[in-house]
Amino acid sequence: MTMSKEHKVEVDLTSGNLLFIDGVPYVSKKVVKEKIDGVTHFRKAIYRKGNKKEIDAIFKKIVDKIKSKTSKEELLTEILKEKYSLYSLEGYAREIDKNGEVKKQEGCIGFKIGKKYMQLLG
Repeated sequence: MTMSKEHKVEVDLTSGNLLFIDGVPYVSKKVVKEKIDGVTHFRKAIYRKGNKKEIDAIFKKIVDKIKSKTSKEELLTEILKEKYSLYSLEGYAREIDKNGEVKKQEGCIGFKIGKKYMQLLG
């Protein structure tokens, strides 16, 4: 009986659903869905081999075309409206009123606002 090698599998949750198997990147190719009683159920994700250059080129192509079509203010407003309730936003506004200190967190798109933490994405 032969033992198969144990593969190292990682999912990078910060960069568009990348899957790494033994260090080789795989990108999401397709999601298989099924409707049951009118409700969509996600059954599986199908991946294909990718590479860092290809992935970066895809992001760059899209960002380059859409970045001039909106503003930072519009993006931030829409993210806040989608992610947080008005009640939560009022709490952040109170923290800003108390001491006004806002610090960007390293490694993510999040902010330390007074004593509170706000994560914009994820």
